[in-house]
Amino acid sequence: MRLRALAAFATGTLTVAALGYAAGALLCTRSFGRRTQGPRAPAEPVSVLVPLYGDEPELMENLRAFVVQDHAAPVQIVLGVHTADDPALPIARAVAAAHPAHDVTLSVGAPRTVANPKVANLLAMFPYARHDTLVLVDSDMRVDPAYVRTVTAPLADARVGAVTCLYGGRSQGGLASDLGTAFVNEQFAPSALVAAALGPLRHAYGATIALRRPTLAAIGGLAALGPHLADDHVLGRRIAERGLRVVLSSYVPHTLVAERDLRALLRHELRWHRTIRAVAPWGYAFLFLTYPVPLALIAWACAPHRRASRRLVLAAVALRLALARTAASALGVPPPKLAQIPLRDAFGLVVWACGLVRGGVDWRGELLALREGDELAE
Repeated sequence: MRLRALAAFATGTLTVAALGYAAGALLCTRSFGRRTQGPRAPAEPVSVLVPLYGDEPELMENLRAFVVQDHAAPVQIVLGVHTADDPALPIARAVAAAHPAHDVTLSVGAPRTVANPKVANLLAMFPYARHDTLVLVDSDMRVDPAYVRTVTAPLADARVGAVTCLYGGRSQGGLASDLGTAFVNEQFAPSALVAAALGPLRHAYGATIALRRPTLAAIGGLAALGPHLADDHVLGRRIAERGLRVVLSSYVPHTLVAERDLRALLRHELRWHRTIRAVAPWGYAFLFLTYPVPLALIAWACAPHRRASRRLVLAAVALRLALARTAASALGVPPPKLAQIPLRDAFGLVVWACGLVRGGVDWRGELLALREGDELAE
């Protein structure tokens, strides 16, 4: 009986903590959904760097959207591939040919000089960038014509060192893609908003990072990010360490989540989880608190008196459903399939447990080995 009482107390306490997180995440996400765009700033010329790798779903549509921008100053788009045989290169060339009036520059291959493949590509692309305002953006993001002017506007404030974005997911269809979409919308975005509410941002998100060329030079340039798996996190942290602000933009790009199967989804999410563990090991250890429903069910199973524990389960379910719907509205994406939420949470706990074990990460089919922290082996 004593052991059961201790288990009931421990699981009940953890469940209450998880409910507190869920309530905070709901409030932060609802507040973000009410955001308004700030005033327009004087437009400066911008170079947008889009590293490419392979023929991703809807790649041509994504690249066209980067090209066609409503910005009062020149916008240069730099598209880069690792090798001349990359399937993304013909698509990039077709986009450039379809928009001859726009400034689209192609970067094709260069010897890899750093361990991080994305940073290696950006290093090869960087000499082609002509403007002092830079936007680094992932190729799987879908934007609209307001993107460049919105994400660069906060840089008019000299105290701002970088601007970054959350993003929303849209599922291509199928169980694995649906679960991957739910992770983006219901786990990543709300937890990021809670972190932003707890204090000044000291990291950035790779979906979008806008910054000035002198700021990048002051932190050691792109080469300083090359040894790290979490290049976006390191970039934001080094900018914050120089006393500059990292701002979360009101703009939310979208990405199409297209996972072949649950095994591919596991590899993808495990890379994210091991990245988080590498840069924030203590925070990662308590990541299970973002799953209130499974914790509440465990507390219910351990409790000697079920009435109070049933209330915990009901509260957890209500908060989890509210967060799922609120996140979809705030991010401007389709609402989730509520019946998949239990599977999503169970899958998330499995990935979290796998992430506790040290190991490498799968980056688009290439296994990257980790040393200390997020440092990559050469």
